[in-house]
Amino acid sequence: MSCGLLVAGAPSIFNRGGAVGAGDVLSADRGEAIELDMSQPVDVIADNVIMLLSNPGKLAAVGAAAAVRARAWTQTANAAALAAMIEEVVPEKTPSSSAWST
Repeated sequence: MSCGLLVAGAPSIFNRGGAVGAGDVLSADRGEAIELDMSQPVDVIADNVIMLLSNPGKLAAVGAAAAVRARAWTQTANAAALAAMIEEVVPEKTPSSSAWST
């Protein structure tokens, strides 16, 4: 993932409930991004975006929080988090376990 815009402090708006791209790194709950329900009609989404654009303080705060988070992101940390998630759901298999015997 390229975090260039995030590091620069650009606020992100993404689909609520998504875990792809910026949504995989940033959290609206931590104030690092803004989530919108993209299944809403276009005029509702546009109204939400216009409302956000009229609040530069909120956009600046979200952008600053996103920049802090993005600067902390590394490929090594991301790989370690992924490995930890996999280890939680995949039981450890060793050559001595019955899963490895024929």
